[in-house]
Amino acid sequence: TSITTCILTALTTIGSSRQKQTLRVAGFILGGVIAGIGSQIFVLPYIDSIGGFTVLFIIVTTVAAWIATSSTRLGYAGVQIAYSFYLIELTDFSIRTDLTYPRDRALGILLGITMMWLVFERFFPRSAANEMVRVFVVNLRLLADLSSSSPRVGNPADVAKVRRQRDEVYRHFGEINAQADAVPFQTGSSRRGDMAARDRIRRWQASLRSFYLLEVPLLQFRLFGETGSKSRTFATFEDDFRFECARIFRSMADSLQNQLATRTHRVDTPQSFLERIDSASASIAAGFSAREQTLMRVIRTIAQLVDRQIGRAQSE
Repeated sequence: TSITTCILTALTTIGSSRQKQTLRVAGFILGGVIAGIGSQIFVLPYIDSIGGFTVLFIIVTTVAAWIATSSTRLGYAGVQIAYSFYLIELTDFSIRTDLTYPRDRALGILLGITMMWLVFERFFPRSAANEMVRVFVVNLRLLADLSSSSPRVGNPADVAKVRRQRDEVYRHFGEINAQADAVPFQTGSSRRGDMAARDRIRRWQASLRSFYLLEVPLLQFRLFGETGSKSRTFATFEDDFRFECARIFRSMADSLQNQLATRTHRVDTPQSFLERIDSASASIAAGFSAREQTLMRVIRTIAQLVDRQIGRAQSE
């Protein structure tokens, strides 16, 4: 049990490891102590058929499954409830009357958690807040690469590459949320700053998710649009827009990476991206087709999101 605890709670950061350890202890108390040992003392002595045990088994499994499917924050506790209960109740073909076995399980879990605390918090500490910012920087660069990509229309290899990039961006969104959930489990002198960074990254990620979704129509237009479906003027304008988005995201990534390394913040006041888009399109928008006008409105919305992201990054 102690080895299993070490394997399951040996994660990359202090916060995420503590989160797993807390959920594992809570799951063991509910599934192993209350449901497992409690049923051995108060329920199983009064059961003399497989039907009664099946009802007990179904009740505990239902509760564990309900918690396991609740959310990524609490799901592991449900798995641990079922795991602890099954280890205690399903190891033999008869009812256990000796409580030494569940006691040893409890001691094994405590030993594993103690060793993980010693290793990850005293010997090799790694902050969940730093990991959260690092993954966010990686995602900014991935979004920049996705925005600046120029896939060939109808080319299967380019379509597969874009899909891989989008899947990777989506996966990193989940990793950022996981590390953000782990930050509150950290303690120490840097906790206040880590919590502030967590709040900012979560707000910035909301804008990045919106950009990720709004960029889909433009990406589909590049991937599946016919060669003559857009004018040369709009194609040039869209390319300039995409490359500027990529440049802004890479600049933000460089700034965050520098802050992570030096703990200093340099404030700039760049010109509004939306104003630059409106200025560049003022003389050519009248010649756009109806479809291009629709995509132009999407571009303006994306520019507003980028401006909001820049404003938050500079002010915070």
